[in-house]
Amino acid sequence: MSCPKPPNRQKRLKAVKKALDKTAKEIAKTRDGWACLMCRKKEGLNSHHWLVRKGHSLRLAYDPRNLATLCAYPCHLGRVHKDGDGLFIMAMHSKMQEIIGADAIAEMTQIAEHTGPVSLEDLEAMLESLRTNGRLS
Repeated sequence: MSCPKPPNRQKRLKAVKKALDKTAKEIAKTRDGWACLMCRKKEGLNSHHWLVRKGHSLRLAYDPRNLATLCAYPCHLGRVHKDGDGLFIMAMHSKMQEIIGADAIAEMTQIAEHTGPVSLEDLEAMLESLRTNGRLS
C-alpha cells in the first residue's frame, strides 16, 4: 500500500494541471483565430480533444495540437457529443490534419503510445515548455 501524497504536493499537482489546461487551450484558440473551426462563430468557444481523448495520455491532454476550437452549440456539444455526426467529425479531423500537418500527427501517435505515469515534475516541465515555446518539447 502506498503512502498518500502530502497535501502541498497535491495542491501543486492540481494547480499545474489547471495551468497546463488553460495554457494549451489559449494556444489552440489563438492558432484557430479565436473562432470555431467549423462555423467560425466567435462566442461560447470550447476546446475538443480531436485525436485522442485526454484520458488516454496526459501528454496529449495538454498538447495544443490535439485541441480543436469549436463553439459549444451547435458544433462541439451538439454535432460531436450529442449527435455523433460522423461527417462533421470527419470534416473536423481533415481540417485539423491540414492545420497541424502529418509530422505532428505522427509525433502525437508516438506520444499516445506512452502509457506510463506522468510525474508532477514532468507536468511542470510541460507547462514551462508551453509557456516558453507555445508547444510541448
